[in-house]
Amino acid sequence: LDSSSHSHVRYSLSEKGIEEADLAFTRDAYLGPVPVSLAQYSDIVKQQDLRAELVTRPHVEAALSDVYGVDKMISVLGPAINSGRALLLYGHAGTGKTFVATRIVNA
Repeated sequence: LDSSSHSHVRYSLSEKGIEEADLAFTRDAYLGPVPVSLAQYSDIVKQQDLRAELVTRPHVEAALSDVYGVDKMISVLGPAINSGRALLLYGHAGTGKTFVATRIVNA
């Protein structure tokens, strides 16, 4: 790989994109500073950190208490959720991936 070569990508908004941007700007043209201090913003972000709240086995069991066939998943889901990283549920269509994910998120 030649580190001296550079790749350039050119792009522009379509006519529809320009119209949508203009419409959004018309609805709210605020472009000034954020109305909170950096310290306040940092505190808000820290409060939203998923790793700040520990998900225990009873939490996962309660969230999935009436879901058939998740017994084998419970011991894996807790640590995966607590990692604070992305979680990939995979399987055939119709096997309940979205259902399980929704139950976990809403618990």
